[in-house]
Amino acid sequence: MMSGSLIPMAVAAAVFVAAVVALACWYVAARLGQGWAMALPLVALAGFVLTVWERVDATLAEGLGFLALCAIVAAPILIGAAIGIGLYRWRRKSAAR
Repeated sequence: MMSGSLIPMAVAAAVFVAAVVALACWYVAARLGQGWAMALPLVALAGFVLTVWERVDATLAEGLGFLALCAIVAAPILIGAAIGIGLYRWRRKSAAR
């Protein structure tokens, strides 16, 4: 059994997710364009919300918990997407010089 806090593990998982999404968005932006790279994390988040939405009851407490869960899941995904698209734009801009 694990002892101690799970916060370091959660932070490591968030950093890993952000890095994977950044790499995926950079690759998609380089191959298909920035529009597809912006759509990639949004489609992933929409799929997550639609999948989890079926299990949420109509009570206020569970609805607020669901919103908090979506915010926690969305943060590293959107940060990773911003990093990946930013790296693509920076590399393209520096290559044009």
